[in-house]
Amino acid sequence: MRTGPQDIVLDVTRSLSRIGAGGDSGVDRVERAYIRHLMGLDGRVFFLTRVLRGAALLDRIGMARLLELAADPTHLPAPDLLGHLARRQNPARRRAESAARRLALGWATTQRLPGLLARHLSKGFAYINVGHTHLEPDHLIRLRAAGAGRIAVMVHDVIPLDYPEFSRPGTPAKFERLLRGVAANADIVIFNSADTATRAGRWFDRWGMSPATVTALLGVDPADPTPTAPAAHPHFVVLGTIEPRKNHLLLLNIWRRMHDTMPEADIPHLHIVGRRGWENENILDMLDRAPFMGRTVFEHGYLPDPDMNRLLGGARALLFPSFAEGFGYPLAEALQMGVPAICADLPVYREIVGDAATYLDPLDAPAWLAAISDFSALIQPNSISSLKIPFWDQHFSIVCEVLCVSGDPSVGKLDGCGPAS
Repeated sequence: MRTGPQDIVLDVTRSLSRIGAGGDSGVDRVERAYIRHLMGLDGRVFFLTRVLRGAALLDRIGMARLLELAADPTHLPAPDLLGHLARRQNPARRRAESAARRLALGWATTQRLPGLLARHLSKGFAYINVGHTHLEPDHLIRLRAAGAGRIAVMVHDVIPLDYPEFSRPGTPAKFERLLRGVAANADIVIFNSADTATRAGRWFDRWGMSPATVTALLGVDPADPTPTAPAAHPHFVVLGTIEPRKNHLLLLNIWRRMHDTMPEADIPHLHIVGRRGWENENILDMLDRAPFMGRTVFEHGYLPDPDMNRLLGGARALLFPSFAEGFGYPLAEALQMGVPAICADLPVYREIVGDAATYLDPLDAPAWLAAISDFSALIQPNSISSLKIPFWDQHFSIVCEVLCVSGDPSVGKLDGCGPAS
């Protein structure tokens, strides 16, 4: 095992699993921001990803090449032997894992992971996981056995525990097991908001656990400075996976009501952007068969960022009626673009954007209908003057402060809190 300045290892399992999937979630965006930030630091930076039957460790050069290939999944190499064995994985994932193994400093089976890490990393290395994946308690224990001096895990939300009715069967129990493992094995738990910290803290208290924590609001990438003129016919946008928690049904019923009471020419358009999720038969029935679909309501699925920005930029407002969120990237990004937002009155939203949004009860359909009608009539939306969006430099400054101290005084301090020279 090497000694000297502390190495940094970022788990990129989530990013690898999402190659070719399209439609980034908020967690995907966070892991990508961490990759970008760490690639620009001084010091020794590594990237760990779960692959079939084990894990692969990449250095900065290998990770840069993997990102280059992943930018266009058709450039990924053909599956290797293990890739051919992974018949249940989608083709892009099989090829991505094969590329990771080929580009890696080394890869090992799960049981032999400590030896792989000990060969390549300095004693007391820092391990960071922000992807809500690869968090099994046994994995975190193996990292410690490999010499990890600092294990940091980000918790984005505790929705499966607070709102089990919005989760797939079995998810709440699995999530509880993983969160207990994080509390028991991580040196620091990073929360993306004070609201998430409060909600997770209640569960930690219930379990009699008190891990060290820090709250660092997520950053939002700077908006495109090019303004988009409002569309000639007013339209609204709702972003996110189509699932019951996102409350699309509220909006679809409002548009049904407008068709019952207004001339179609006067009805604003609703653009639904996001892949179809789970446990949402009622919503999918309306999307597939409601007579207003394709007339005033349009389902887009995944849209590339440039197309999404153009659609959102010309909207009268973003509609965000979710019952629960861990952070709410669409809200912050829309407001930063100068697009108004009508959203559910959730504590995390007020924490992130203050009074810059219009807040409504997510069950109060008449109030939503009235607000949509009011915003439809606006030719030019009111300026958003009270907005103070957090940026990534603020987030990483907080995280670096808690990570730049080794858990072992005999080991060198974390090298890499400053930008590469």
